[in-house]
Amino acid sequence: DQGERLFRFWLDIGKADAREKNTPREAATLNEKPYALSFFPSGAGDAVRPFITLSDDAVVLSAGKMSEDGAKLIVRLFEPTGKKRSTTVNIPRLNIAHTVTLNAFEVRTIAVDTASHEVTEVDLMERRTHG
Repeated sequence: DQGERLFRFWLDIGKADAREKNTPREAATLNEKPYALSFFPSGAGDAVRPFITLSDDAVVLSAGKMSEDGAKLIVRLFEPTGKKRSTTVNIPRLNIAHTVTLNAFEVRTIAVDTASHEVTEVDLMERRTHG
């Protein structure tokens, strides 16, 4: 491996539990390039509610997209702290609250049928898993 490399370091001090919980999200924020939007809402009307929320701030929502067939919402979660965690995935517009338990460093994916609101566990290829 040859060539020039650029390394950046940030120091953020706090309690170990808080640092462990917040570091993955902060690292993603610090490493994303900024972008500008040409959008100037008037402020009139109803406030926009979040589409998906998680009850555990440490769990990362790594993907939220429509399935390849367009019938299901795919929600992919990642546990970055090395500890077993549970989080409730809330999708207010579909009136869904579904609890997912993740092992240390685990990636789990759920599929939400937008018509029936059925929630199923799927693999990374969006195939239904058993168990």
